[in-house]
Amino acid sequence: MIETEGRVVAVESGRAWVETVRSSACGHCDASGACGTALLANTFGNRATRIAVDNRLGARVGDRVVLGLPERAMLAGSFLLYIPPLIGLFLGALLGQYYATRTDASAVEPWSVLGGLLGLMAVLAWRWIGERSPRNPGRFRPVMVRRLAPGACVPPPQIKITEER
Repeated sequence: MIETEGRVVAVESGRAWVETVRSSACGHCDASGACGTALLANTFGNRATRIAVDNRLGARVGDRVVLGLPERAMLAGSFLLYIPPLIGLFLGALLGQYYATRTDASAVEPWSVLGGLLGLMAVLAWRWIGERSPRNPGRFRPVMVRRLAPGACVPPPQIKITEER
């Protein structure tokens, strides 16, 4: 489970709004000076993000909590975020090209571009509607794992690199 620490900023009807600070692992390796990800992290900085989660632990405003997201949900969510829009883009472009060749259009490229954009927009609309469906009650949302004592902190994840010879 991927965990991060946050602070409850509001509580309403069984839900808690938790504010977390986005942080990057950048700056912890030798390549951070020449890394594109480190450059982006330094440019955009560490901003606070508010997330609504189910308040199963009865947390109150000001409590520090740990939010968790299963690795499987992270992987599936990333897949659904990137792959279907790409498929929609390519299929739309192919259908636009097919339409242009079947109707003897003078230029095929504009129809491919239009078809690609329509395919991309169709998939994004499908994903937007699917996320708000009552059949999909937030399977990619984090959950409140535990409350922290006032002085406690979440230790950073330990990464152990072993060298095989």
